[in-house]
Amino acid sequence: MRQLLFIAAALCLFVSSGCFNLGKGTIEQTRFFLLSSMQDSEDLRLDASALQGKTIGLGPVKLPDYLDRPQVVTRSSKNELHIAEFAVWAEPLENNFRRVLAENLALLLPTERLLTYPWDANTTLDYQIVIDVSRFDAELSGSAVLVVRWSILGENGRKVYIARESTLRKVLAVNSYEALASAESSLLATFSQEIVKTLVSIGEKRSPGSE
Repeated sequence: MRQLLFIAAALCLFVSSGCFNLGKGTIEQTRFFLLSSMQDSEDLRLDASALQGKTIGLGPVKLPDYLDRPQVVTRSSKNELHIAEFAVWAEPLENNFRRVLAENLALLLPTERLLTYPWDANTTLDYQIVIDVSRFDAELSGSAVLVVRWSILGENGRKVYIARESTLRKVLAVNSYEALASAESSLLATFSQEIVKTLVSIGEKRSPGSE
């Protein structure tokens, strides 16, 4: 009997869809999460007429190596991370981050010429957005945090219009992985708006007649 229990417990480690809790007679299922893009609302739109018809490139977009795993990563202290056993991302987080950011920018920008890296070498860009994320995680009992260094380049990468670091926080509504995904999506929406506001500021300064 003891040998059978050991085999059953070992099998739990290899079953991705969940495992039996022998003491309670229940099954814990693996849950899959995605970041979500902004809602299509006029309230979110900015006056971005200075960017009308501009060609904008998004990327490269890089996330830190500690997030390069299917499991959701949370922070239990400043120096300790927790890797969830039954909460995983439905696609690589870097891909999900990049896709949702592109969807947000497409909603906010008055141009259909938004390209994602890599693009054709002969492409001429008005602006290029380069993003290097150093932190994107949360404490389940606290806040989600996004720390990102980002730049806006011009002249096909030869000119730096702006380079800055942004730190954004969002308190989780409840202690759950679903709330974590929602809070991180909200951070990405706020970051998207910050990018567009900065692009608009640069575009207005470069528009004909500006000082």
